[in-house]
Amino acid sequence: MVTKVEIFEMKDMGANVRLLEYGGIEGFIQFNQVSTRRVRSVQKFLKVGKREMMEVLRVDEGKMYIDLSKKSLMPEAVEEADIRWKKSKKVHEIMFEVGMKLKIGNIEELYEAWGWDMYEKCGLEHALDAMRVAMQ
Repeated sequence: MVTKVEIFEMKDMGANVRLLEYGGIEGFIQFNQVSTRRVRSVQKFLKVGKREMMEVLRVDEGKMYIDLSKKSLMPEAVEEADIRWKKSKKVHEIMFEVGMKLKIGNIEELYEAWGWDMYEKCGLEHALDAMRVAMQ
């Protein structure tokens, strides 16, 4: 699975990142997973504050640990993930605006009430597609 991340800290063996599509949970990319080529300076490939796509290699739920890679990214997977990211961002903007109009302090209440159902039960590829159908 490919996801959008933001690099927030460089370490001796890699970089800590936040998975933006998943509430900012933290992951880690080792320097040997940055490129298929030889890396002399990792700063050319990873910069604090930079947002980019990375592939999730492993998830250890017990340790709350997520390993990521840039090495094996396929261009079509990155493009698909970028489209999904943009749609998800738009859905969140809409949910935020609805929450403001309805004076709901916690947007998570909206997601629980009907937002997550758009992803799971509408039979469409994305919740934004379900919103478009509902508006027609």
